[in-house]
Amino acid sequence: MTQEFYSIKNIRYDNKIDVNEKEKKGKAAIYVAAGKRMDQKLYLSIDCGFDKFKCCIGDYLLAFSSKMIDVTNSINALSVADGDNTYIEYKGSVYMFGDSIDQIISMKSNLKMYAEELDSNRNKQRFKDRTFHISLLAAIGYSIVAYDTVYNPEKDVDKHLFRNLSNLQYFIGIGLPYGSMNEWPQIKEFLKQRHHFKIRRGSKSCTFDFDLDLSNANFLCNAQVITAFLFQGASSDGNLTIDKKALPCIMMDAGYKTVGLFELAKNLSINPETAFSDTDHAMYNIDKYVEEKVKEAGREDFSYLQVQYHARGEGNPAVRKNTTVINVKDIYEKVLAEEAIKLCSLLEGKYSLDDVENMFITGGTGIAYYPHIKKYMAEHHGLTKVVLTNRADDGSEISPMYAIVIGLHKQLKNRYK
Repeated sequence: MTQEFYSIKNIRYDNKIDVNEKEKKGKAAIYVAAGKRMDQKLYLSIDCGFDKFKCCIGDYLLAFSSKMIDVTNSINALSVADGDNTYIEYKGSVYMFGDSIDQIISMKSNLKMYAEELDSNRNKQRFKDRTFHISLLAAIGYSIVAYDTVYNPEKDVDKHLFRNLSNLQYFIGIGLPYGSMNEWPQIKEFLKQRHHFKIRRGSKSCTFDFDLDLSNANFLCNAQVITAFLFQGASSDGNLTIDKKALPCIMMDAGYKTVGLFELAKNLSINPETAFSDTDHAMYNIDKYVEEKVKEAGREDFSYLQVQYHARGEGNPAVRKNTTVINVKDIYEKVLAEEAIKLCSLLEGKYSLDDVENMFITGGTGIAYYPHIKKYMAEHHGLTKVVLTNRADDGSEISPMYAIVIGLHKQLKNRYK
């Protein structure tokens, strides 16, 4: 019997996954992939953001930091409690990945140790890098474990996807920046083989031993800005549903390192000259400006890598230099507003905004930019239909940061029915 894990109408999401039930009982656990024969189609889509992986597996959404650091020789030297850290072991090396990295680099000693490596994770050459390829395996493995944790209780262990890896038919979607689509052949070549790796939580707690054969997997890759539009303008089976009265429109996918843009004409065509990846107004640029201003205020050891933690995360919004308090969050909010205006100026030079009917904005950085862009477009161009893409097919509200991966998942399902 073929079973499909997909229901976009009732899609759910959760950023905090506990894949470590055994750890709660104070016992170490090692899970080995094995089990009964199951014939299943597994649809898994991954939006490869510079800041976060957003994944859709079945009808389940999850997001976690796409940062990754090699801790093979330093795992015991990290200045942070190890219980919540997540690792992938691959070909003799150990890498830490996930949200705990933000907490780790908030500490000066750790930041100095890993700053160069984390910076390389986020440059334009990232998608050629071996570390990125391994991080994709981490995203695939972690998604499978998270899905099992949510949908298959421990008493139904034989139904776990993890225990039936060899019996799954894989359909995998990958979302890349528009300007990095030419890297896909190399990424696909890496993925399309048999992989042996371990995903583990904590240094001695819960380990999942993967034997994952993707040599016969079906793959789909598309530009993030295109699939973001499919979230808004396509049905759950991937067919276009947008009303032509809403055209022409501009689609903006603003992420950590790139802002993807294109214009969709009334005949549903995309002019290649209007489609591009802007790398001057993304969240990375904002964080770098914040770094400059915090350093000017006296904290010369401050790094852009710490802005996420202090301005948008769970950290203290301020840092100190002796008795001087420097509010990182306030600086961030001011820089954000300034960069939004600069981005609007870029749009004015690229598109005929007075002729546009709608502007759709998505992405994590898009959420931050949205109120500023909406106000500017109404005041300068009379464009009142500036829409934040936060509605699922059934009308329920969903975070725009998932727009890319949901649109990609729709296309994946449509391609491989």
